[in-house]
Amino acid sequence: MPTLKGVTCDLYVDDSRAEEYGMTVHDNVCTVWVAAIENKEYGFEIEVDPKQTGADAHMLSFWADGQELTGNIMGEGDNTISVHEVCIGVNDCGSQVWRPLKFGKLETEEEGGLELDEDAAKHVGILEWSICRCERVWDSDTQPEPLYFESKNSINEKSVKGRAVSHCTELGDSFVVPNQPWLEAEPRDPDETPFVRFRFKYVSIDLLNMQGFIQRPEVSFGPLWREVVSLRFAPLVSRKTQERNIENRSRRRPGTRRKLLGELAEQEKKKKPRA
Repeated sequence: MPTLKGVTCDLYVDDSRAEEYGMTVHDNVCTVWVAAIENKEYGFEIEVDPKQTGADAHMLSFWADGQELTGNIMGEGDNTISVHEVCIGVNDCGSQVWRPLKFGKLETEEEGGLELDEDAAKHVGILEWSICRCERVWDSDTQPEPLYFESKNSINEKSVKGRAVSHCTELGDSFVVPNQPWLEAEPRDPDETPFVRFRFKYVSIDLLNMQGFIQRPEVSFGPLWREVVSLRFAPLVSRKTQERNIENRSRRRPGTRRKLLGELAEQEKKKKPRA
């Protein structure tokens, strides 16, 4: 992902930076297409340049398939952040419970499945980060609200009719970490118009291919292939013409005359009827 207004956001799948396709930039929104692979974990690396953003602190919000999953605050001096999992709450022992992000297979059902309205359906298959600049940051005396996660792995086909969707976001197995400090901030930019947005539209490799984002390699027919074709159809031309063609080839490629004449003789033997 290119740097937009001093902010860079890259998607990683299994610790490898994802290949991006069809990038567009409009005002403060950068959009790319990426390939989703079922059951593969994904995450993000985000970097800000305070000199370009004009702020020392930043608030980040992450949305997957139309649902906000996490919010992060980068205080003064924190210019990079790595997000590969989300906090879903605090257990009875006071430890935070986290779950990794991963791609899941999206199934459409003729009858049943999750029914979405038009506004909710258009966000399926999209990962989005919104970044706002902050005026001030302080330590919070409260814990994060529990996250209720609703998977979009089964959707009524009428909800996404006409849209290219194949995958959704799932959460992996949970793990606990000791209670960590939580920050709060006063944003400078309104939620409706953040400083920048990064959108990752994710579908299967096959759908990327169908939409023309991935180009199939061109097939090249080299000299060897042309030679095979000429020998294949050699019986259709006269013996004299074949020998003349062999002589011409041997001048360009020394050492091939004997081999080609031998192949021609073998063809002649096969053509003769057995006694």
